[in-house]
Amino acid sequence: MLFATTNPGILPFADPFAGGVDVGFQRFGGDFIVEDGVYVDRAAGLGDKAITGSTAWTDTTTSVDVRIDGAGNAGLLVRVTNPSVGADAYDGYYVGLSATEGTAFVGRARHDFSLLGTERLIPGGVVVGAWYGIRVKATGCQFDVEVTPPSGAPTAFSETDPGCTQIFGAAGVRTFGTTAAWRSFRVIAE
Repeated sequence: MLFATTNPGILPFADPFAGGVDVGFQRFGGDFIVEDGVYVDRAAGLGDKAITGSTAWTDTTTSVDVRIDGAGNAGLLVRVTNPSVGADAYDGYYVGLSATEGTAFVGRARHDFSLLGTERLIPGGVVVGAWYGIRVKATGCQFDVEVTPPSGAPTAFSETDPGCTQIFGAAGVRTFGTTAAWRSFRVIAE
């Protein structure tokens, strides 16, 4: 029996993890499982990702809670097309949290990776094993990001992609060099 809350191509989209499945997610690398209502990548690979939704999605707000379980970074993908196995093997945007650096950042991938703007320090750093909320509103070529730590005030910032050509795409989760977990994954139309 499948417990998906919505069709993965229709907005709003809510993850099916509470039902014990990842219906609608396509995996590219990693060792993804659903465990106690949480989506977990146990592989700690370089660029593991799981993608859901429609490549026709455009202006959206995507949110998730992420827990980084070691050195490295993990986070949220938006406007993804052409995904495949590999570190930067997709076209789209990545909003990541780095446990190593204690920062949040937005990057663009075109089967390579370019940081947009600068990495933003998270007060208190990014604590391994703690849950952080990430919310990104993608409108046109602008990305408004809010990172909510387990306690304290959120960190909010915006980045604009001056070379923006990727205004449509699916959403997902990604790791780089660490195991990680996600819960409460949501996508809504703007």
